[in-house]
Parts: sequence; C-alpha cells; structure tokens
Amino acid sequence: GDIDSVMQLLMKERGELKMGEKIFRLTADSLQLMPSPMPLKVNTIVNIPFRYEGNNIIVELVHSPEVAYQHPWALIDKKWLEGIIILRNWRPADRFVPSGMKGSKKVGDFLTHQKIPISDRERILVLEKDGEILAVLGHRLSDRVWKLEEPENAIAIYLS
Repeated sequence: GDIDSVMQLLMKERGELKMGEKIFRLTADSLQLMPSPMPLKVNTIVNIPFRYEGNNIIVELVHSPEVAYQHPWALIDKKWLEGIIILRNWRPADRFVPSGMKGSKKVGDFLTHQKIPISDRERILVLEKDGEILAVLGHRLSDRVWKLEEPENAIAIYLS
C-alpha cells in the first residue's frame, strides 16, 4: 500500500505524502524524503516585551524605535498591540486581509497560494486581537497593521 501511495504521488506535479514519521515531498524537480516537522501547539497571551521559545522556533516582540540596524521580520505600530493579544496556531476558519489586498482570505487558502507545504502548516502561528488576525507570522501582516505611522512607536517582531 505504501508503494502504491508513493507511485500515486509521483503521478502528480507536486505534493506530499506523510508516512509515519517521514514525509515524501514532490516538487517540480525532486522527490525528497524528510523527517516530519514537530507540530507547534501554542496559545498564549502576548505582553510587550514578549519572547516565546519552543520546538526550534523563537518569536520575540520588542519596542524598537532604532529598527534600521536590527532586521526584524516585521514592524507593527504599538497601538495595534494594546489590549489582549494572543499568539496561537492558525485554525481552518481563520480569515484575514493580507497586506496589499482588499478582501479577506482564509489563512489556509493564503498558505496554499503561498505554496506552503501541508506538513509545514502545523508550525504556522498567528497574532490575534479581539478575533482579528493581525499577522500570519513569517508570511504576511494584515492590511490594517502593515503601515507604520510613527517609527518611535514601532514594535519589532523577530522570528528565528
């Protein structure tokens, strides 16, 4: 049965097949066998400054008016991070308006459009405020929050 599943994968242009602790990933020019990434299970309240470490990922949010030399993943005006902010795994029903777009999009559809492999999606985190997705970390800010109006109010988001 496993051989049949791999053969079916090879008939496609691209895709993934999870078999136990391994993943077969077919790209346009290769077939890769790799270990399955450890999923993240995160649901925590963010207070600035903030640092989360777990399963080979670090998320850090700090007030940083001197951002020119620090190379953060993104900058958000601190006004968007007031109140209860939650760092969590994305959920299938999540929607947001990606920066540069007018209408909302499901996070899952966004990740598909960005060609994020299914196996990597278990490690995607979002920042949420009052039910609104502010950022899909590592991928895109919400259209509402991507403009930094005053650099002295910058909150830098670092990912590694």
